[in-house]
Amino acid sequence: MMRALKKLSDRIGMICINLRYLFRVARVRRSPEKEALILCHSLEKGMGYSDFSKGHGKEKAKRLMDILSKLREGSYAKDEAVAVLKAYYKAQDDSASLLKLEYEHSSKGYEGGYSTIDMSEITKKIDIDFAGFVDARHSARDLSFEEINSDVVEEAVSMARMAPSACNRQPWKFYYSLKKDYCDVVRNTIPSQDFLQNIPYFGAITSDMSLFDSSETGQWDINGGIFAAYLALSFHSLGIGNCIFQISKTDCDTTALRRKFGIPDSQEIICAVGFGKYKDGAKCLKAARRPIKEIAIEIK
Repeated sequence: MMRALKKLSDRIGMICINLRYLFRVARVRRSPEKEALILCHSLEKGMGYSDFSKGHGKEKAKRLMDILSKLREGSYAKDEAVAVLKAYYKAQDDSASLLKLEYEHSSKGYEGGYSTIDMSEITKKIDIDFAGFVDARHSARDLSFEEINSDVVEEAVSMARMAPSACNRQPWKFYYSLKKDYCDVVRNTIPSQDFLQNIPYFGAITSDMSLFDSSETGQWDINGGIFAAYLALSFHSLGIGNCIFQISKTDCDTTALRRKFGIPDSQEIICAVGFGKYKDGAKCLKAARRPIKEIAIEIK
């Protein structure tokens, strides 16, 4: 009887936690950046079509022009929208709209539109031992406490931001610190494990829910997860060991983490990342992978 009551209590607790999560999602106000970036992506895709013609995307361009005034000056969304509209009006030979755009709005030199694939350039850049590179990366749980600086972290993030996202919304942020008191807050948010004390630095990846419609619930997790994978490999390329840690929606209290790092409720915390320079001779798990046949399922 007691066991059944405990199981019922646990289930009720889980339901309450999930309801709180859904209520928080429902309270998020959708940002005008969301629609702007989706329109930017749509216009760029249109310009990339081989049969792009006069008038193609006209209504979307008009809608994007209307949204410009709602976008924060100097923000990525504003600069990207202006750049894409410039490219669009040039492609349409619409000098009147182009002049109006340039008169009313300035951008920071972003380029919009499309580029063409240069196979010789791609062939040159993919000539690396990628199989060996990914094989050499391990989830490192015993790292050197040698100091690193923010330039290295930003270099890794600069590479990771090339990760693909839905309509190029790039909803992710990486909140990190090189100070112990901040790192301790992230460390204490992760379910307790002894080896966490062997990792010097921590950060948290978030994804902005305000950039998604209510019909896209959970898509922010997918986009944030893609960025996390890119960041892990980018750190690895710079000799920075790292390990991705789950931040459970049901088991982890993120209140202190949000308060310490200034993370708003509109940003879902996707995961934590521990990082630091690799320690030569440190142990790592062999962690064999599943056979290819269990993963690649060809349908004939």
